[in-house]
Amino acid sequence: MLRTQNWQRPDYDMLKCNVDANFFTINGSPGWGWCVLDCHGHFINADSGWTQATFTIIEGEAMTSLQACREAVAQGWTNVMFESDSKIVVDALHSI
Repeated sequence: MLRTQNWQRPDYDMLKCNVDANFFTINGSPGWGWCVLDCHGHFINADSGWTQATFTIIEGEAMTSLQACREAVAQGWTNVMFESDSKIVVDALHSI
């Protein structure tokens, strides 16, 4: 997983999945989303949602990363790089 400030295209024949979690300001419910683009910046797939469960933003980032990884496996993608703005989650995943 990478941590960058601005979106950059992945290498040729790669997909990039950006993941993020948030809290809705109206009711404080946690939300999540991920989006996959190819090396040309073309849309491939995405998903988003929210839950009434209670968790921290770091737990939300980790959950979103897990959901995105599960979708990559389900789609048979073997050439995916993941990107998150959560240094804690990125560092944790790198330590595995």
